[in-house]
Amino acid sequence: MKTQPSQPRSTLKDIQWRWIFGAIFAVNGLIQIIMFFIISIYVARSSAAGNTLNQAEILQLSDTLGLNVGPFVFMGLTFLVAMWLAIKVRVAPRLHGLVLGLVLTTFALITDYALSPSLDAPEIYNTLLAIPMAWFASYRGEKILKNREAVYRTSQAISGRDRAGMLAAVGEQLASPSIVWIGLADKDGNLDSASGWVSTSRQTIPLSIPALRSQPKLATLIKANALPQPISGSHAILALPLSKTDEILLIASRNKTGFSRTETQNYQTIAEQVSLSLENFQLLEQAREAGIMQERQRLAAEIHDGLTQGFVSIVTHLEVAEAKMESHTPEVREDFQALLNQVRQTARDNLTASREMTWALRPDLLEGVPLPDALDNLAKRWSVTNHIPVNFSFSGSMRQLHPDIETVLLRTLREALNNIQKHAQAEQVTATLTYLDRLVALDVQDDGVGFDAERNNSDGEGGFGLKSLREQAERLGGELSVESESGKGCTIAISVPDHGE
Repeated sequence: MKTQPSQPRSTLKDIQWRWIFGAIFAVNGLIQIIMFFIISIYVARSSAAGNTLNQAEILQLSDTLGLNVGPFVFMGLTFLVAMWLAIKVRVAPRLHGLVLGLVLTTFALITDYALSPSLDAPEIYNTLLAIPMAWFASYRGEKILKNREAVYRTSQAISGRDRAGMLAAVGEQLASPSIVWIGLADKDGNLDSASGWVSTSRQTIPLSIPALRSQPKLATLIKANALPQPISGSHAILALPLSKTDEILLIASRNKTGFSRTETQNYQTIAEQVSLSLENFQLLEQAREAGIMQERQRLAAEIHDGLTQGFVSIVTHLEVAEAKMESHTPEVREDFQALLNQVRQTARDNLTASREMTWALRPDLLEGVPLPDALDNLAKRWSVTNHIPVNFSFSGSMRQLHPDIETVLLRTLREALNNIQKHAQAEQVTATLTYLDRLVALDVQDDGVGFDAERNNSDGEGGFGLKSLREQAERLGGELSVESESGKGCTIAISVPDHGE
């Protein structure tokens, strides 16, 4: 719920008299300057018209202006100075305005009585109006001051929060009682209801607002009659496009008249900070992903330079040891050959595992190479090594994908080819990459012996590699499927939604 800081009670000890007397001097000085300016213009125009005024006429003009124009100038200056004083002193603003009005009125009455002892009732009445005028001006100044403080508190509360926290800060610190919900929408008008703020637990945020698809570039007020369907409790929605992102900040109000100019300005100010914060989140996420990639590359390099090279060395030394065993008797060779074969097989299995770990941490085929080319290169290398032709092709408009999507597609092709090499006994492989509007898919098909896919899945024998890839695909919002029948080959298909980078 929105909380307001408690205000200390104002007392006469809070009065800053130096500002009071400075304001009195400013009002009286400005009155004299304005009246002198008006009289000077009138005299100059009369002289230009050939009607030179004498001293008595000038004094009479001064008295007339003082009687008819002076009260209005006095009221206007009192209002402006009292409002400025309330904002300036910040402490007990209305008390300062009341005291300023009393002192100004007293000073004006004493001055008028000294110049003209016969004061009439209208003059006294006009002078006394300065008291409520100064109090009202200070009240307006206090509202401006509170408004600025609310914007500042909201700005401070937004700093360092996530999406939901930012909107909650806006709702709790800045929203008036008429605000029912605050949310973020994408360029298609779909709202992120998970991060939205609602005034009550019974209030709900709509899933989408089609009226936003026109991409407003400035603050736009959407009335209820402009919406295709009524939104519960919302009679007006303020749409504020965020300059740093493609999203729109929405504030819904139950007030049928919409938002005041001050409210609109406040939300525009806060929208800029929300925009900057969202941009910072994106930059931090990119930096985090870059850090993860660097760490993966470091681990991959250590595995390659350490474990992989070590296993290669073991296999090499075993081959040398076997060569030297030729000089021994058959009995000795027979005793040690089984042990050497076991050690060699273990070393080669671990060598394969370390290479797969290196590739999983850092798929070098992706570095600086478009995804179709990387998949094609992988297919060609595998084809040369295993003497099985691979027909790779892609369709659709090629575009840059998120690194996680490209990585899982590469891993899928590699895992599929490895399975074909181990089990399929295939004579030909076809791999197809397809770019759709919001989806990217990869199909790998072979003409091998196949297997019973339903039984294999029900027995939980889908293979650790495919299970891991399926989990990665699901984490990205996609899916991986395996279709096969005994004697009819196998097809591995993966599709992942592409939301852009």
